[in-house]
Amino acid sequence: MPNEEIPSHTWAWKRVIVSRAPQASVSSRRKASALFALPTRNPRDPLTVQVVYRGGPEAWYEFRARGTVVRCPGSTSVHDLFSKINRIGP
Repeated sequence: MPNEEIPSHTWAWKRVIVSRAPQASVSSRRKASALFALPTRNPRDPLTVQVVYRGGPEAWYEFRARGTVVRCPGSTSVHDLFSKINRIGP
């Protein structure tokens, strides 16, 4: 007879409307495209880069160079990262 016990809490179906996620602002789009506004540079010239470990499940890193910030997961290769910073390749 344990199935005849009264549950400890009550519940009821409730019909709700879930709102949409807020849209990104125009200013955040400009920040994202700041990397593409940089001129190409000679990859053989020295470059100072500040690296910050951001953490998270994918081990995110933040790279600051040439007045801009690039955030990428730890699985990104060094060559791909500097290709973005130097604006070389796709």
